[in-house]
Amino acid sequence: MAIGTFATAGAALVPAALAELRGRHRTVQLSLRDLEPPDGYGLVTSGDLDLLITHRYPGIAAVPAQGLARQPLLTDPLRLVLPATHPLAATAPAKLNLADLDTEHWISGGAGVPNRVCLDTLAARAGFTPRISYETADYALTLALVRAGLGIALVPAMVLHEHPGIRVRELDSGRPARHISIVHRKRPTPLVTELVNLLWQAAQQHGDGKSR
Repeated sequence: MAIGTFATAGAALVPAALAELRGRHRTVQLSLRDLEPPDGYGLVTSGDLDLLITHRYPGIAAVPAQGLARQPLLTDPLRLVLPATHPLAATAPAKLNLADLDTEHWISGGAGVPNRVCLDTLAARAGFTPRISYETADYALTLALVRAGLGIALVPAMVLHEHPGIRVRELDSGRPARHISIVHRKRPTPLVTELVNLLWQAAQQHGDGKSR
């Protein structure tokens, strides 16, 4: 069985689910492909993938899913991360207004990358264009740059575990989030259905998994 997933969901949700599935079905051949959204839909349609885990950020149009089943799995809130040494880290309330951050150095993906489109969209609603000083799609690098005091970023809660040197804040309006979904063919095999159930269980452990 072939699974496609993006990196952060692959790290947070997939290993335990696949390990449990392998324990139940020792002879099943499992494979995993690292795919960044919106890639992967065509591979499910063609049968090259049995199941896809994908996401959609605010500002990104939904990919058409004709002939496929797409189910919400997890709502992953977006959080503002600041260096612990940032003036707002000590004085700001738990929620910040994005418009108050218009002069900051931002860390985000390159133009057209979903998290960058999201940031640009939210900033435009707040009346400014963010100054992107450091471009990376890697959240580990993003957090390292924030920790070093080089800028601030908007990141999914899923990537925040222990975060020494960083302060985490919510935005005070809109509750932006990336929406994580499972995609498979409309008549999934029993094995795919079993894996979907295991992924639901993993999502529940992140606190905002969608109830079925």
